[in-house]
Amino acid sequence: MASWSDEHKLKYISIHLQDDAHQWWIQASKRIPTWSKFVKEIKQAFEQLRWYKQSINQTITQYYDKIIELCTRIDPDVPDLLKLQYLIAGIASFLMYARKLEDTFLFTNNLYEINQTNDHHNVTTIQQLSPSSNGHSRFYNRHHKNSEKTITSIKYSIQ
Repeated sequence: MASWSDEHKLKYISIHLQDDAHQWWIQASKRIPTWSKFVKEIKQAFEQLRWYKQSINQTITQYYDKIIELCTRIDPDVPDLLKLQYLIAGIASFLMYARKLEDTFLFTNNLYEINQTNDHHNVTTIQQLSPSSNGHSRFYNRHHKNSEKTITSIKYSIQ
């Protein structure tokens, strides 16, 4: 493509574009008459969106509106997942930190609830298996005392 004329490059560029860039070209091709204009416009469209960051004095709503505006300018049908990626990529660092804290809190809270459920399940199982909880405590005590006597007599016979 390097040896092609600018006219040929512009004519066949759509073959080489993919995804959002291709969608952008479908929208923008009518207003871009030259190769140099194409290069300028595509850089401006995608670089601005790629590097756009929330400014210090910009509210999250203003930042959101600007990202959506830039996405729509590139392609009115930008998938929501891609919009979300652009939003997260440029969000103010303190908000990103808050998001990480929230994720950590949710994770630890879920882990705590799982452990509580497991602990409750283990206690219930132990209570179900223990002799005093199922009415067989007399059998358990008698069997346990007999076992102690057997162990004691084995000890003395070995010595």
